[in-house]
Amino acid sequence: MKRDPRIAVAALAAAVIAIAGVGGTAVASAAPPTAPLSVADVHPEVGAAEVDWPVGVAAAAFRVEGVDGAVGSAGEAGPLPMASIAKLLFGLVLLDAQPLAAGEQGASITLDDSDVAHLVDGVRDGASVLPVAVGDVLTQRQLLEAAMLMSASNAAMTLADWAFGSHDGYLAAAERYLAERGIEGIQVADASGLSDRGVATPAGLLQLMGAADREPALLEITGTATTTLPRVGQVRNTNEALGRAGIDSGKTGNLHAHGRTVLAGATRTVDGAPVRIHVALLGIQPGVDRGAAAAALVDSVVANVHWLTVLPAGAAVAQYDVPWDDPVALTTTSPIRFLHWRGAPVTVTVDAPPEWRPEGAAALRVGSSATSWALEAPGQLREPSPSWRLQQAAGALLAL
Repeated sequence: MKRDPRIAVAALAAAVIAIAGVGGTAVASAAPPTAPLSVADVHPEVGAAEVDWPVGVAAAAFRVEGVDGAVGSAGEAGPLPMASIAKLLFGLVLLDAQPLAAGEQGASITLDDSDVAHLVDGVRDGASVLPVAVGDVLTQRQLLEAAMLMSASNAAMTLADWAFGSHDGYLAAAERYLAERGIEGIQVADASGLSDRGVATPAGLLQLMGAADREPALLEITGTATTTLPRVGQVRNTNEALGRAGIDSGKTGNLHAHGRTVLAGATRTVDGAPVRIHVALLGIQPGVDRGAAAAALVDSVVANVHWLTVLPAGAAVAQYDVPWDDPVALTTTSPIRFLHWRGAPVTVTVDAPPEWRPEGAAALRVGSSATSWALEAPGQLREPSPSWRLQQAAGALLAL
């Protein structure tokens, strides 16, 4: 069979165009990466975490927000009475229903006979109370301050009636709040925390503190050392951990038959980077300094958070074969470092496109963090040389 001479002419013309580099599309892509970085290629020294757990407590737990693997617990994992930490949950549910901006007083609430009855009940139960009388007018913030700083049970009950119509209304709202946010391990029994049926797991309390971090008014109030309230004057925050080891928020509690409790949030700095730590202690025995125990746990935890350099600048993480030139390597543009929990394994993922182009992008991800680092190809991916084009054109002609 004879070849159509027109086809041969067209092929020759295409070859000439390719050699000249005129009118054709420049070959500017490389094959899929042949040497992508794997986890086995990265060997940073991760060390091992050492946490000094407090003695004389039934259960303890911690979490460092945003740091992979920085979570731990000791002692009982099941639910234990949370005592007045229940008021922190109450504050969250209350502010979800009746929002209060940081520094805002909120609605004015006139007290009546039912509020005095809550006072009487609190005194009978041996709880901390805020002195009140019929006709007193307090703001939402003042009552919330009394509930959080004084741990006044009647202040919580008055707010529950005001915001939810009744105590049962509050319980229903609290159950919905926990379910909607996926907070597990907490069983709410009352707004005041006086019932030993109000229990929580250490893990559940850490979730609760995470929710508190997202409520500025509650953080502001629980982080207040002193305030002034009607009929009592200046009151001091019952959270003796406040101000120690960076602890700036949280709530304490005490049920004599079950020990004391503390849930706290602390902000620390690791080489210039703020780190948020949550700690929970349940079943604290008599004689144990609750504030010192919480602060010591925060100190021990933060000592295990450090900056870990995974790769230096200029490290090659992927390589593309180029038919007409040397392979093209993708490299890190700067040192890859992140806040790391000692002992946590390091995983590295290269998001390299299947075919590299000058305008393409690639990224390196470490762990489950959403943070990624850009990669670059040093120099330029060169155009095919005239000799390489000529060889390709000759091959095309021979195939005709």
